[in-house]
Amino acid sequence: VTFGRNDLALMYMDAGFGVHLATEWLLLTNMTICVKSCGRQANAPYPTCCQRCPQHTAECLDRQRAMNLCHNSCGRVSNGKFATCCQSSPQRHTASCNTRQNTCMGEVPILAGRTSRLECCSGQTWTVGTYNVLHPTYAVKYLERAGLDSTRHSNWSLRAEAIADLFMDAQLDIYLLQEIGHAELGDLLTRVGDRYEEVFAVHPGREAKDGTAVLTRRARFQVMQSCAVPLPSAKGRPYMSAAAACVLDRASGLRLGVVSGHLYEARGKSHNPEGQILGFLDGCLAGDNPSWQCDLAVWGGDCNKGYTPCGQGPGDFRHVPGGQKTCKSRQIDWIFYSPQCTGMRGAPATERFIASTRQVLAASGFPPSDHFGESISFTYGAASH
Repeated sequence: VTFGRNDLALMYMDAGFGVHLATEWLLLTNMTICVKSCGRQANAPYPTCCQRCPQHTAECLDRQRAMNLCHNSCGRVSNGKFATCCQSSPQRHTASCNTRQNTCMGEVPILAGRTSRLECCSGQTWTVGTYNVLHPTYAVKYLERAGLDSTRHSNWSLRAEAIADLFMDAQLDIYLLQEIGHAELGDLLTRVGDRYEEVFAVHPGREAKDGTAVLTRRARFQVMQSCAVPLPSAKGRPYMSAAAACVLDRASGLRLGVVSGHLYEARGKSHNPEGQILGFLDGCLAGDNPSWQCDLAVWGGDCNKGYTPCGQGPGDFRHVPGGQKTCKSRQIDWIFYSPQCTGMRGAPATERFIASTRQVLAASGFPPSDHFGESISFTYGAASH
């Protein structure tokens, strides 16, 4: 069956897809309307606004070549003239596209000689470390020697200084912390707060009222959104929470979803906390909430369990094989990255961080915590599998 231009345009509009597909049709018939529906006309093959903004340029050029990429660059491809994800949820993607239109103009730096979003952003690399710092309450309760002085009282003041020093020495881009209380986080921030911005989530059902935290380097990121992801019991009773942040990379304009979690799945504790975190991040990557729309994601923490040595993590996330033991005889502290990325070991900063968490403090005779740190670097733009 053959349709004319007008027949197809009317069919799309009658189907209720509205402005989103109307814009698609204009792109198919006349390449002078920006994919962001900003309305600016162009004398060139793509709009003036695209000439000014590489994020626009990337998507305009992709649409000129293939006409099958979603406005959100989600990577899903269709057999039709517009992306499958736009077919299945046009309102969601339209809203997110419009949000990106409003925030993109003038904010994403122009990179000379680059002609696509992938080329502009591919190769961006970040360092991340995760560390269970051993909350003082649990150090005393369970007689964890790393957290006690000679009288079996908490030695947190000694350890806080050492932990802050190792953060500043490694200068990772992101730190994921567990067993950190509000007061203890404050102690660290007096030493690192000028370099790092914090997001904290308290565990409402835990005795110590400890929690999780995300620290992001101020020079590298701007925190756009933050929240606590609830990790309740099977009966819905509040128990633990994961600290979550959506951060903007200042250099590339990429948005990263970051979560620090502490998985404790004993009976009566958190029920399927891993699933709760994955569901949250999958929603960020899919654009379910435009204000939390992310291009990639990384999460990790004290998972209290192991994962396959091949690198396959939970869901679509992956980890870098070859990690060291982080608590007694096992690796239970992990970092996972989304499929848009490649993870690597061996960067000087990440190796320095891991090593420093293993160093014995002269004043105590033990490392700063009963856990050792885990750390990797991850790069946007190339799948690792």
